[in-house]
Amino acid sequence: MKIPTNPEDKSRPASEVESTEPAFDPSTPLDDGDPTLAQVAPKQVDAKAGTTLSTTMDETQALSDSKAREASRRSRGVPRIPHFEVVRFLGSGTFGEVWLARDKRTGIQVAIKFFVHGSGGQWGLLQAEVQQLAELHSDPGIVQLIDVEPNAVPPYYVMAFVQNGSLAQRLERGPLPLREALEIFRQIAEALAYVHAKGIRHCDLKPSNILLDVRGRAKIADFGQAHLSSNASPALGTFFYMAPEQADLNEQIADTRWDVYALGAILFAMLTGHPPREDPKLRAEIKGTADLSHRLRRYRDWVEQAPVPREHRRVKGIDRLLVAIIDRCLETDPARRLRDAGAVLEALERRRRTLRQRAMLGFGLIAPVVLMLTMAAFTLSGANRAILASQNEMVEQLARSDSVSARLAALIVEEEIVDRLAMLKARAADPKLAKVVKGGDQKAMRALMAEYGKEAEIAKIKVMRWTITNSVGTTQANYPWEPLVCNQNWSWRDWFNGQGDQHDGKDQRFPAIAQPHISQPFVGKTKERKKGVVLSAPVFDPTSSSSSEPAILGVLALTIELEKVENWLKSVRLNNGFAVLFDSRYHGLLHNRQDRITPRPDENPPVWPCRIYRIVIEDQESGHTVSYRDPVDHKVYLAGYASMPRIGWGVIVQHDRERVLDQIASVTFRLMRISRVAFIAAGLLISALWGWQFWTLRHVQRMADA
Repeated sequence: MKIPTNPEDKSRPASEVESTEPAFDPSTPLDDGDPTLAQVAPKQVDAKAGTTLSTTMDETQALSDSKAREASRRSRGVPRIPHFEVVRFLGSGTFGEVWLARDKRTGIQVAIKFFVHGSGGQWGLLQAEVQQLAELHSDPGIVQLIDVEPNAVPPYYVMAFVQNGSLAQRLERGPLPLREALEIFRQIAEALAYVHAKGIRHCDLKPSNILLDVRGRAKIADFGQAHLSSNASPALGTFFYMAPEQADLNEQIADTRWDVYALGAILFAMLTGHPPREDPKLRAEIKGTADLSHRLRRYRDWVEQAPVPREHRRVKGIDRLLVAIIDRCLETDPARRLRDAGAVLEALERRRRTLRQRAMLGFGLIAPVVLMLTMAAFTLSGANRAILASQNEMVEQLARSDSVSARLAALIVEEEIVDRLAMLKARAADPKLAKVVKGGDQKAMRALMAEYGKEAEIAKIKVMRWTITNSVGTTQANYPWEPLVCNQNWSWRDWFNGQGDQHDGKDQRFPAIAQPHISQPFVGKTKERKKGVVLSAPVFDPTSSSSSEPAILGVLALTIELEKVENWLKSVRLNNGFAVLFDSRYHGLLHNRQDRITPRPDENPPVWPCRIYRIVIEDQESGHTVSYRDPVDHKVYLAGYASMPRIGWGVIVQHDRERVLDQIASVTFRLMRISRVAFIAAGLLISALWGWQFWTLRHVQRMADA
């Protein structure tokens, strides 16, 4: 693919675009609305500063320009270019025309944009758009750039043809269903996150710049206004999709939050049929005003003073979490707005997790109600056989309730560990860390560990210690600072080598892990004897050759106290039971008999293989059993179990079977003697307990979101 250059820089073009006689009837409209037209926004040159600015033409001026361009196009006729058969005219912008063509070699339809209206100096404007498309070529959510011919007369470039129209054309038929709108919103956000990661800001997102392919998938088009993160020239978007602070002719660095505002406005429009804060009187006033500065100031004042949009709250089926995401995108204060498209995707993912937890909680609330109804049915019958059947049923129901509690506990622990693993991997991929580790700068590494630790504290993520080693396992720095463990060989530890603690080889060197790892449990040698696990990830050399595996510079690790993990489980109501936590190597992490599962000094932790552990770890199954013999204390329990496949752990919620049977018998005979009022009171009590659990989990979720 050739890089565009100024066509006036060549004394003789490499190729010319031939033309035939005009192929259209004079009554043919200039723009038939084909969605593949990636319109070039009108441009205005600030004569004082020489800065190119984007604005919006009045309808009268646009009509005049359109007639001139139509006459010019008919005078040139249908273009002819090598290897392509031009099919029909699609539309035109300020500097270009777009034609539908067919590649004679492959038969594939494409859209070709010709730079026919501008001067050589203005070619740089179109050249910038081509460069942005080339930079984003690999993402399927961006309209693909196929070829560029900057030396042709006129210059042109070839794009993929998107057949199914634009989102604006789809919205002409009315608002979209919530599910469809949300899916399109997610696709736009994913593509925009890629754009932002490349350091590019689109600056003019709107429904007409969102194209839909034959499968209905969204693609972002028209990067004519796009800016790099270092570009301070003005970039104006489209009224009612443009952030208020963007509507300014003064120089300012393009902000990802401008695109976030437009992204929220697009979702609002998909749900309601019109953009947020749209006012017909203001739109008419803006169109009737010639002065651009006045129009921008009037728009900015209106958006900042207009009431908060609420129409999206009345959309059928919308939840408060999605409403909150839209509201955050449409904040007029950029400091309160989501920072970029990646943050929008994170908010959508948190919403998905919360809705999934609610479904689990709903099942958890139903289970005790079913239990109480079963108890009532058999208790009130007064027959010994009914009592026995009731006991069996209650045991089964309690075991099922344990299964629900186990799944809730697994969900909470897994999310907490996964969040810490994500944070760890992000820090391990930090180029600053790779640089100082490669250079062996211990002072800089110590500063980075402190920085990571303080960032985790601000995010309210509990971490016992951050540690960084070099490639052979020698500790370089840690936080909180502990000088006694620095400059020592820790390659024998499981968190460095991933093969278990090598107590007999403390003086040897073992190879580092090649991927993120969760260590076996250990007991610290301090007087507190704290038990914990270590999450670790390799730090790769970013300068390694792409043809070979990247070199490992060191290992970054963070330590978690198992006491903190136990605190997470306190948010799950266990009803006099207890939770057992174990890892993929059958090491006990938590148990009510901690004395039996705690490893002895200079020994690996004991292994507790049993059938339920294998079902959870190897088969990744969840379920319950009414007779489970614990391998640690050899007692028989009612148990519910669940796996955590993303981290390789499992959890079992256990109740002493003998004690449960005694309690059930006592409750059953007591219920035969007490009144129905007492039964209702017991039901209300259990409902209150589950309500408290629901509130607790909601509180934990809010803390995690914060």
